[in-house]
Amino acid sequence: MRIRHRLIGEKPRWIGISELILKNNYKKYAEIGVYDGQNIINLKKIIPGLEAYLIDPYKITKKMKGSLYKQDNMNKTLAQYKIKVHKALQHYDDIKYLYITSLKAASKFKDDFFDIVFIDADH
Repeated sequence: MRIRHRLIGEKPRWIGISELILKNNYKKYAEIGVYDGQNIINLKKIIPGLEAYLIDPYKITKKMKGSLYKQDNMNKTLAQYKIKVHKALQHYDDIKYLYITSLKAASKFKDDFFDIVFIDADH
């Protein structure tokens, strides 16, 4: 089943995502574009048993565009975020990290493997 929800509003993204997960009893979550980890860190506080797959290469790729990625030292910043996310989530054993682009990750899973996928990336 494919349902698309657009999360727009005043509340933080993880609140809207957690509401969808809890309302629909979703168990498997993928986050494409983890960046500094705010969504998943807060989601795990709300739903500690959520099985999560975090997909982010944590480095600038040729396909990434936009002023954010032109900043000096951005790869260094991304490496620091990667460490931050690991540290914040180290006590959860139901998180899997994929340090690849979303296109490469898509080929690793069967259709409908995930209950919900949050996409906030351009890789």
